[in-house]
Amino acid sequence: MYILPVSRSTRRPAVVNLIFALATVFTASFQSSASADYRLNPGDVLELSAVGLKELQQKSTIGPDGYVLFPLLGPIKVAGLSLPELRAKVQEVLPTKIFRRRTEDGREYPVVLNAEEIIVTIADYRPVYLDGDVARPGAQTYRPGMTVRQALALAGGYDVTRFRTRDPFLESADFRADYYALWTDFAKEQVSIARIKAELRNETDIDNRGFLQTPIPKSRAEQIEKLERQLLETRNTDFRKEREHLRRAIEQDNNRIAALSEREQKEKEGTLADARDL
Repeated sequence: MYILPVSRSTRRPAVVNLIFALATVFTASFQSSASADYRLNPGDVLELSAVGLKELQQKSTIGPDGYVLFPLLGPIKVAGLSLPELRAKVQEVLPTKIFRRRTEDGREYPVVLNAEEIIVTIADYRPVYLDGDVARPGAQTYRPGMTVRQALALAGGYDVTRFRTRDPFLESADFRADYYALWTDFAKEQVSIARIKAELRNETDIDNRGFLQTPIPKSRAEQIEKLERQLLETRNTDFRKEREHLRRAIEQDNNRIAALSEREQKEKEGTLADARDL
């Protein structure tokens, strides 16, 4: 896997020359490495299968620690190995394991694999990441023998003007809008905190003496405070209504308890009178 950094200098001829120089060097590197064995690394997806045993077929991705997990084998350190080396390692270990199959009538019988029946392949290669003056920077699917020029072609080719097409006046307007939007959010949070403190202290107005000055228009700041004051008044009204409702409910329950206590006392007196008469 190779990463191609590309300069973003404003001198376009120098950039183009640098790109082609890097492309030439790394193309040679790709071509020379294509003849060598591909070395497994984190991100590659391996597939294990066995002839006549669909239960063993499984794809597994090499983790950041360089290990891959296969059934019956457990975690295996594969990072840095070539595919033939991994095949030899799996074909050496897996035949020593006993795999049990179940027949349709529920019986089990052991199956011992031969080394020739075990197949290990690379299902997907880890991607190649391109950045710099290309049309579509990012991850590109790697294939054995891929050159830098081919990777750049998949990314849409060179585009030295990609980072210079934005209008600075439009960017300035966007930044200014974001600037005032963030200050507006900050002002809202200040007033909201003051309103919550007023609620906790059972006050009827917001104390704005500790507010930090913001660059937003004064009318906008007054509108924010007005809305929070209206919310404070509404919540205080709801709180008073709820408190009055609870007070009346408690008073009614107290009256009910007093009536029940009086009734209980009369029933006790009646019971004693009946007992004396008996």
